[in-house]
Amino acid sequence: MLRLVMKKITLILLFIAIITSCQVPIGGNAIQVSGKNFTVASTGGDVDITTDGAAECTLTEPDKQTSDFVRLHLFEAQPVTHTGTWYSFESRNDGKELHLKFEENSTSNDRILYMSLTEADEYARITITQNGSK
Repeated sequence: MLRLVMKKITLILLFIAIITSCQVPIGGNAIQVSGKNFTVASTGGDVDITTDGAAECTLTEPDKQTSDFVRLHLFEAQPVTHTGTWYSFESRNDGKELHLKFEENSTSNDRILYMSLTEADEYARITITQNGSK
């Protein structure tokens, strides 16, 4: 009887291990980035981000009425650039080097830029907040 119970427990544990291993995606499902939250002064400035590579980048400028977004393909041979309403973006080396430059924020409201990076099944989200002028 004890032998039968031990066999059942072993089979159940083996079954759980197999199910669990099938649910963990290869690569850990996260793009490695040098930081996920950045703050920029109201006077403007630069943010440099390094990654282990990204194929696509979606830039989103949320506000109270709409959310404007831009999708960029970063696996180009040349640098990929985009100019937003209050920032500029440049990607080099297949999405491994990202550079953002922010203009002065003369309003009292903070501005937020969300950056979503994807590479196959990997993903990273970065939030950049620019302070409003006081």
